[in-house]
Amino acid sequence: MSDVVISRLVANMKERTSVYTPVIEGLINSVQAIEERGVQNGTIVVRLIRSQQETLPLDEAETPHVTGLEIEDNGIGFNEENRASFDCVYSDRKISHGGKGFGRFTYLKYFRDVEIESVFETEHGLMKRTFQVGRERQIIENEKIQDLSEEREPGTILRLQTINGRYFEKKPETIAKKILERILVYFITNKGCPDIIIEDPHSGTAINLKDYLAKESGAILPMAKKNFTLQDVQGKDVGFQVDIFKIYYPDNQSSKISLVAHNREVSEIPIQRFVPEFAENFFEETETDDGAGKRDYRIKSFVTSEFLDHHVSAERTTFTFPRTDSMQSSIWLNEDAIAKQAAQVTRDIFPDEISTRRKKKERRIRDYVNTSAPWHKDIVKDINLDDMPYTPDDATIESALQSVKFKKESASRQLAKEVLDGKDLQEEKAEQLLEQISEVSKNDLAHYVSWRKVILDIFRKSLSLKPSGKYSREDALHDIIFPTKSDSDTTPYKEHNLWLISELLNFTEFVASDRSMGEGNLKRPDLLIFNRKAIAMREANEPSNPITIFEFKRPQREDFASRSSKENPITQIINYVNDLKDGKFKTPEGRDIQILDNTQFYGYVVCDITKKVSDWLATEEDFKEMPDGMGWYTWKNKLNLYIEVLSWDKTLADAERRNRIFFEKLKI
Repeated sequence: MSDVVISRLVANMKERTSVYTPVIEGLINSVQAIEERGVQNGTIVVRLIRSQQETLPLDEAETPHVTGLEIEDNGIGFNEENRASFDCVYSDRKISHGGKGFGRFTYLKYFRDVEIESVFETEHGLMKRTFQVGRERQIIENEKIQDLSEEREPGTILRLQTINGRYFEKKPETIAKKILERILVYFITNKGCPDIIIEDPHSGTAINLKDYLAKESGAILPMAKKNFTLQDVQGKDVGFQVDIFKIYYPDNQSSKISLVAHNREVSEIPIQRFVPEFAENFFEETETDDGAGKRDYRIKSFVTSEFLDHHVSAERTTFTFPRTDSMQSSIWLNEDAIAKQAAQVTRDIFPDEISTRRKKKERRIRDYVNTSAPWHKDIVKDINLDDMPYTPDDATIESALQSVKFKKESASRQLAKEVLDGKDLQEEKAEQLLEQISEVSKNDLAHYVSWRKVILDIFRKSLSLKPSGKYSREDALHDIIFPTKSDSDTTPYKEHNLWLISELLNFTEFVASDRSMGEGNLKRPDLLIFNRKAIAMREANEPSNPITIFEFKRPQREDFASRSSKENPITQIINYVNDLKDGKFKTPEGRDIQILDNTQFYGYVVCDITKKVSDWLATEEDFKEMPDGMGWYTWKNKLNLYIEVLSWDKTLADAERRNRIFFEKLKI
């Protein structure tokens, strides 16, 4: 007779269990009982017990809850040997099958009433034993034994009744699939696994789990069986086997790696932790009665090994080695290391699916760089896609790119130290250093800053009087800022100099330079700028997406400074705004440019501000002078238009001021 504080055993039971844990424990015990009896027609019936209701249910919402289960088998039964083992804590009766002698206590963690009814053979004939699993100090309570005179097959019924504060799913199909997934490994390793049938007396449903494994129409499809090895702390190879399955029923779960010990799932780890492309379920084309369709599936990979069998806890809910390598242990291996290698093996079974998703991730990263961070173009190829989430946001991409940049810079600094500390300057290392510096864009940056200095010198010279006594034409200055008759689709980021006017213009998505906008429309603004090209799409029309128009006038030219002039730049800008509002301009693709009432417009005129121009702006155009005396501005409220007139000298001076610190750093 046992004498143990059972409630303490249950209370101290480790986590990572679920309501299905005792069910799987009972099922595996039934499988082993059938194996021990040696019958060829082994059958296990899992019978659902529902809560009692006075009225019949009209629909699923009124279907009674599943509050318990009966697990019935035709195994060897509770003979004296098995009964003695059951009454012993940590029994070694099934140690050859991986038994820990503790699993039956998981029954009490989830069910208030646990009963066993068993028929077994003796030398005197059949006998029946019934008892309850105790919760106090005795494992076996209210035991009764009686002879059986009628013919009856040996076997056991385990009744798990009155669930503690939770329920199973209502549909027997859902319960069947969840049970199958948890004992799937047993079907893998045991070819003669008995029939396991889920019965629902309430609906009359009976489901044989083997039907879900049918090759053509089954819910679970085996894909591959692979092996891999890892090394333990002593450097010895430890072998593992991975069985990979497609699971075709949606249940809001992700693809997972399952670490298995003694035919029981012990630990589940999402594959996406190691291969981000598994974050979402996959789908495949399939033929249905209605034609072609899609069939969703996820992946589950079961990892088995003698190593896992040896290091599983008594409850079979944890392992005795750590979960991650951050935990100290005398055992080199950990759950993450095993799961990571299994994830890599699994990934290799689905090359097409993973390749498609990696390309999608690559496009997302390149779109970010092209639209928001063009300065990263030289290092985007070095980003580690394996560490990047499947659908990364901007902050994650930027962080990854900064990490690449930092690593390259650190490597360059280390190599520079080795080169400079060496007694002899090794040509090979020096070349390697220069190459690395180039990779992290140090050389490109120096070149780019130097090029800006050249552009500013050219710009300044273009504003000066030529030997012929004339000033440069406005289109010559225009070409320095942005090539005429072109746009940002044909002029790469590095081949224009919008920064001369404002650094913010480097981040605009579309620029049209002296190009007609729409068939039959001959009007060509010097520069027409959309912050985002998607302005042409109705859903992108936002007040935060302004339109900017530039007009350039040759230095010292002032004949436009009159309301009656056909080349009055203020009138030109106002006309462009009205044309945009009236839908007379089109995108290069021929799409309408949708304008909201609150779309913000900015107009800029760049010219030499002579006295005539100043007087004209002050008296005829109602402009106000800027504090530095080098520009004028006004606000056209009805058009939602802000206009500035800037001098060429101010444009040059502001550009030089913004870049001066870079020139000083480079000593140029």
